[in-house]
Amino acid sequence: MKKYLLAGFGAVALTTLAACNNDEGNGSTIATIEGGETITQEALFEDLKNNQQAAGALQNAFFTDLTEQLLALAGEDMDFSEEQINAMVATLQDEFGVNSEEELVDIVVERLGLEDRDDMIDNLIIPELTLIELQAQDLDYTDEDIAAYFEDNREQYEQVEARHILVEEEDVANDIIEQLNDGSDFADLAEEYGTDGTATNGGDLGFFTRAEMDEAFAEAAFDLEVGEVTSEPVESAFGFHVIEKTDEALEYDTMPDSAQMAVKRAYIEENRP
Repeated sequence: MKKYLLAGFGAVALTTLAACNNDEGNGSTIATIEGGETITQEALFEDLKNNQQAAGALQNAFFTDLTEQLLALAGEDMDFSEEQINAMVATLQDEFGVNSEEELVDIVVERLGLEDRDDMIDNLIIPELTLIELQAQDLDYTDEDIAAYFEDNREQYEQVEARHILVEEEDVANDIIEQLNDGSDFADLAEEYGTDGTATNGGDLGFFTRAEMDEAFAEAAFDLEVGEVTSEPVESAFGFHVIEKTDEALEYDTMPDSAQMAVKRAYIEENRP
């Protein structure tokens, strides 16, 4: 990545101005990227209106804008497969804590000002894939190296999939367990009794690592067999849980694409030249 940035900034024509009191005003060009857009004082200052840490924010905004444009330009020369794009979409779903691509698009539209899925792909997914590719350019590695890295950091990356029913009282959790033992449907009970946002989708939590959950919850979920429900309530900082493990990904080659992407990103970041 360092080598790329040096080459990339060779394509950046910086126009140095006489600070903020330049005769041309706030519309003055601060930087122009060949093949990209110009960055003006007006645009940067507009972004900073709601940020009181002006000096640091100005620097961050300036170089963030430059970086985004450089990555976008570099990405035009890279041919990413639909599989790679979908894996990065799934990774971002995990990072934003949503269960569907539609929810992810809604979030990036609201928070990042993007327009739709295509805009998300062009301005978020492709630049991130480009960054990973550039970081790995001078790194000689194989799939076996990534799998070995996973083994060395297993507890950080192995995942299970589960659903749960969160309630405030232990007696209620015990009653739910009895109903499950009598053949009641887990999703129906989650919708009836659940007190958190997962209740409406049957208590589904998707895949998660140990670190992403309360310690007691994670220990209980990882200890279950697939299809098994906790025999007694699990108390966490949030209340009492009834947990069912629905799947597990404890080996690198059985992990979801998003999880494999996370391992690869971490390996490249740690080992890049």
